[in-house]
Amino acid sequence: MSQHSKKFTRVAAFLIAFSIVATGCGNASSNEAKGNSSPDNLQTLIPSGTNAPAATIDPESDASATESPASDKPTAFKVADIVTKIKEDVELPMLFAMEGDYLKDLYGFDPNDLLSDGIFMGGMRNSSAELTIVQLKSDKDYDEVEKILTNRAERIKKTFESYLQDQHELAENYQIIRNGNYVLLSISDDQTGVAKTFNSFFK
Repeated sequence: MSQHSKKFTRVAAFLIAFSIVATGCGNASSNEAKGNSSPDNLQTLIPSGTNAPAATIDPESDASATESPASDKPTAFKVADIVTKIKEDVELPMLFAMEGDYLKDLYGFDPNDLLSDGIFMGGMRNSSAELTIVQLKSDKDYDEVEKILTNRAERIKKTFESYLQDQHELAENYQIIRNGNYVLLSISDDQTGVAKTFNSFFK
């Protein structure tokens, strides 16, 4: 083979090799442009318009799943709000607040032991009127608190038994009413009105 023929053969081989490499690169670029990838990099996609399965929430790990709706929770009132409303709705005689050691002497217990809130109001010297509203710390304390309130009412009756007959009669009609953890003791000229206002808070 002549020198010229050898040179021509080498040039032809180079052109063929270059053409093969260029064609491979072009196919690779085309595949990448179309979004194709190698099997090792495949991703599972949810096509547009397809409904994906809903996520499953474990109630034990999600606090909101076990929390009761706010509407199911019992509403708490301040005892002072109930007392104020009763005094607005019902005509009551002059009352004074019983507190501290004086309260312990009259009722025979420490309110802090059984109550989370409470107002104790008694009548002046010549009046058997009483307006006491308490909020129990626990349901299990009701029996003991009822006994304490009953003893207080009975002592008032005893005080006016031979003193002022009209006040004794009022005391005889004392009422103790419970609504949830709230308990009312009242002695007044309008027991129906007091009870109505007290109960209205729990409807």
